[in-house]
Amino acid sequence: MKISEIIITKVNDPRLSSITITKVDLSEDLRHAKIYYSVLGTEKEERDSMAGLQKATKYIKSIIGHEMDLRYVPELRFEYDKFFKQSMNVLNLLSKIENEEAGI
Repeated sequence: MKISEIIITKVNDPRLSSITITKVDLSEDLRHAKIYYSVLGTEKEERDSMAGLQKATKYIKSIIGHEMDLRYVPELRFEYDKFFKQSMNVLNLLSKIENEEAGI
């Protein structure tokens, strides 16, 4: 089961309803996982999502441990993916420039 599926189907926290997992980096020894996420919303929704993830981390880890046959369940660290939001801002600016040049 994917992390995103766990968050959507198993974690009952409305703060996580608009979260998207963008990338997962797993250490070579499988003991640490850095999970990048993005939120389409306000800065408050970003903060609320982080609080929801922090609260749900142990639960998510327990589900991973139950679902997968691993010797050790990785420590999970969630990090906000700034690149995703920056990319969206660049795309919006490019669209705005394109519209201005087209006279829209």
